[in-house]
Amino acid sequence: MRLFTTSLIITTALATNAAQAANITLNDLPAQIQTELLDSGCVYPACGFANTNSINSTTDLNYLEAFTIQRGSFQSGVQFNWLIRYHLDRSSKTNSTPYTGDIWLEAPMFLSLSNPNEFRIYTDQISPNPDGSYNYWPANNSTWIFSMSASAAMNGGGLGGYGYNGDDNSWNPLPGRDTLEIIDGIVVCIECSISVDLSLVGLTYNDFGQSWINPADSRSTLLHYNDWFDTTESTTREFNVQPVPLPAALWLFGSGIIGLLGTARRKAS
Repeated sequence: MRLFTTSLIITTALATNAAQAANITLNDLPAQIQTELLDSGCVYPACGFANTNSINSTTDLNYLEAFTIQRGSFQSGVQFNWLIRYHLDRSSKTNSTPYTGDIWLEAPMFLSLSNPNEFRIYTDQISPNPDGSYNYWPANNSTWIFSMSASAAMNGGGLGGYGYNGDDNSWNPLPGRDTLEIIDGIVVCIECSISVDLSLVGLTYNDFGQSWINPADSRSTLLHYNDWFDTTESTTREFNVQPVPLPAALWLFGSGIIGLLGTARRKAS
């Protein structure tokens, strides 16, 4: 799947599960997206942004706001993506140092069922900076790019990892961790192994590749990253959010249905 960068537009839309909408301005966006907007010559009102104007989220929960981002043009092809801002939970940390701030996810609104799909994580609004000093892949350390199949995304996320082979100076996928390809932006140590779990918290895809914001998602870890040189030296970075549990009314409804089924069964016997 290709992301076109000839233009980039951020819009607002109605959503059935929208609460009070959150407002953001151009300066609230990840630095990489700000750069792409300016490079594409996208100006207000076509892009929904100017330094003095803001747009509303399609969905506003206590731990995330979801926006709609359009990449490409109608001449070259248009792709609609989710742009989701998550507020980090206090349990987020690198080893023993806690993280604060926001982490952003850009994900397709509609999956390609036959080609890999691109997912981006933006980390420039996290303190301390979660990136290290060495980057094996050659791009912006604060923009991590992953490739995931439709089946992995439909299952809620993917696992990725590479091990370094010093004999032939190559990186090879780790066994059982090949559903998430690391394309760019992951910071690694030289001659070590890395593993990454990307969970699409609050974002659900159905069997047709269609997506929606799911407030009933109870997972907490959005991104978990580990690199290690040996069994004694390792760096773990974990980015957690605090999702909304299933409403109590829904559990009561389910237990009521079970009770009715039990009553009907006793009457039948």
